[in-house]
Amino acid sequence: MTLRRTRRSCYPEAGGRGWTEPAKEAPVATGSQGPGFRSCLPPTPATQRQPRSGYSLLELIVAMSLLSVVMTATSSVLRTSRQVWEAHEADLTRLRTAHAVVRHIVREAREAREVIAVDANQPVGASLSVRLPDGDELTWQHDGSASRVLFTQASVSNSAQVVAEQIDSLEFRPVLIDGSAYAPERTDRIQELTVLAGTTLPRETPVTRIAVASVWLRAFGRNRGQ
Repeated sequence: MTLRRTRRSCYPEAGGRGWTEPAKEAPVATGSQGPGFRSCLPPTPATQRQPRSGYSLLELIVAMSLLSVVMTATSSVLRTSRQVWEAHEADLTRLRTAHAVVRHIVREAREAREVIAVDANQPVGASLSVRLPDGDELTWQHDGSASRVLFTQASVSNSAQVVAEQIDSLEFRPVLIDGSAYAPERTDRIQELTVLAGTTLPRETPVTRIAVASVWLRAFGRNRGQ
């Protein structure tokens, strides 16, 4: 069998008797045999198209875009969760402080022999002074400008100590032994005292919570022979 090169291509003749030109014109390429000639030999591995390894630029751009969207959404969720957790912790801290100051006043006032002075039904700037059986005097004062509660014990120091902060209101409601209305000159008739401490929770919409406790003066009847 003889090979014949043309400017079009080379194909074997029917029955293997030679080569004939194709019915349709094939693309013409420039090869090593001269312009317009194409080799009829099978392609070598060097001339075959190698399989692609790696990613294209478009695939990398799409992947990076999706990753950015996922990271942005995750960061937003984490930031929101942290803000909610911090707000909850701040609310819990203020509530604990309000309950602690109420328990402190009730615990000490329960042992009092008498009430020396009290600013009744006054939520801001109120004060309470009691005298213990050993003669020691205790005083609680609400500082409305700084939202804190000050405590003074005469036997220890005459200077006030801060016992609670972030307390927006502190109110004392005395109850007389005969159930009548309280008057400043009737502190010796106080048998029961209700303490109310209010705090504002730091939320988007401010909410005020009140801690309430009542105390009965144990020494009231014994010291008055009642």
